[in-house]
Order: sequence, then C-alpha cells, then structure tokens
Amino acid sequence: MAERNNKFARISFSDMREMVKGRKTDDKTFFLEHDFAMAKGYNSVFDRVLNNSAPFLVEDSRFILLMRGEADVTLNLMNQKFHKGMLVYVGRGSVAQINRITPEFWPYAMIMGDDFLNFAFDGRLPVSFCGRESSFHILLSEKDMTMLGDMMRIIWDVVHQSDFSQYTVLSMASAFVNYVDWLRQRQMASPLNERTREREVFEQFITLVNTYCRDERRLAFYADKMCMCERYLGTLVRKASGITAKEWIDKAVITAAKVMLCHTSMSVNEIAYRLHFANDSFFCKYFRRLTGSTPSTFKAEYDRLKNVTANV
Repeated sequence: MAERNNKFARISFSDMREMVKGRKTDDKTFFLEHDFAMAKGYNSVFDRVLNNSAPFLVEDSRFILLMRGEADVTLNLMNQKFHKGMLVYVGRGSVAQINRITPEFWPYAMIMGDDFLNFAFDGRLPVSFCGRESSFHILLSEKDMTMLGDMMRIIWDVVHQSDFSQYTVLSMASAFVNYVDWLRQRQMASPLNERTREREVFEQFITLVNTYCRDERRLAFYADKMCMCERYLGTLVRKASGITAKEWIDKAVITAAKVMLCHTSMSVNEIAYRLHFANDSFFCKYFRRLTGSTPSTFKAEYDRLKNVTANV
C-alpha cells in the first residue's frame, strides 16, 4: 500500500497564519513574522488548539512564561500542571495536548523557528536545547520571573516599532535563550534535582518511546536500546512511574494515532499500516480497547468540535 502522508501535522508558522486569517485579533496580543512569533496573554485565535483536546506536534521552539493562571498539559506523554511563576520550554518534536486552562490564564510566549535560532546562535545552540530533552519547565524565583518578564516586554516593544531591526530582535532573543539556559543548568546542578537510578532509566525510556513508538511496540526493542533485559527495565519503569512499561508504549502509540487522525488526510487503513498493525481491524480493536472509542468516532468528534470552534 502506498503511503500518501506519514508525517504528523504540526502547528507551524504557516498553520498559525491560517488560524489568524479571518479571526479577530490585533497587534496588542499577537505578533507573527516568518519564523518568529510572540503572544501576550490569551488570544482567541488559538481556540482551535485549546478546545479540541487533541494532541499536536510542535515543530519549533516555544518559551512560555506563565504570569497568571494554570494549565494542565500532556507533554511527551507526561501529565503536567503548569502555573504562575513557571517558565515552560517546549522544543521541536514535542507532542502536546492541552487539557485545561483556567479563566485567568495569562502567558507571555515567544516562538522561534529553526532558521531563527540557528541564525541567532550561528548553529551552536546552548546546551539545554541540543540534548535529548525536548521540553522542560523551571519554577522561577521572584527575581528571575521579573528578569524574564522584563526581557519579554522589551522584545515585545521592539517588534512593535514600525522600523524595528531584525538583528536587534535576534540579539535580544538570543540573550533571553542564554539566560534560560543558565537557569536550566543551575536547576540541574541543584541537590534538590538529584535523580534516582529508576528516574534516570525512566526518563531515557520515555525519550526512546516518544522517538520510536510509531515503529516499535515491543518492550524488547527498548530494552535492547538501553542494554537491559526486559524484566529489569519493566521493574525500574514501574518503580519510577507507577505504570508499566507496556502501558507507556501504548499511550505513545495512541497519541501518535490521534495526531494522525486529527491532523492528516490519512485513512484509518493507512494509519494502521503506518503504525505497523497487521490490518485496520487489529488497529481499531487496539484503539477502542485503550480509548473506549473507534478511530472513526474519535475523528468525527474532533471534526465536530473544530467546526464549532471555527464558527464561534
């Protein structure tokens, strides 16, 4: 069977332009250039992402400073609660699903494409952004929160000047990223961040699962990658997370399937083939067992919610 499209959909800069098109917005809350964007507070143009409870793939680097409110997010399979006083980094390749935001949710956000970042750092990104971690968050001190907020505000003011210099924005954004890198390295060196053997193994396992889940559902594959026997890996993962390794693999596969159902033109049959199921019947049974819904029903409900949001 030929594959028409085996890529995850991404909420890219072109997607953001489509989301903005025809929607009521203004430069007081949103700024968008070729490969750089900023958001100040909550903007209704993103209702499509926030209201549909479906996962999406991030194709750029996003820095989110939470000034007020809370958000419950599933990020790379992990359920996270983000709140006021946090800096959240979501990097390229992350899979995110926004489950809930509070009414007072108010972020400052900066979004940078690959070209922007590579040009700003001449291809040599700070260490926090070139390792195996595709996302992290930092609970900020009041001083650091003020510092990052001031930097965001200055960049926001600069990009809203009619004749602003792109080189100035590049320099200021790179200073912001370097500051975040310094905060992250300080956080990692803190004794409070000391990780157990189980936690280290679990984090490496989740990284591998996020990378290979579309091609491999066998625990033996991941154990081999980590040079461990299956039983030992399974024991460490369960100790660290309270969930079996097989359950984590299943969660990743279902998330991948949901992204393809909601954001590509692939049929159920093609998705089953892409995820290496014997046929679409096996895939449908697997999906229904883990979600309580068939793939087609899930897709139809997503489309219904998307249309409701688009007509608001």
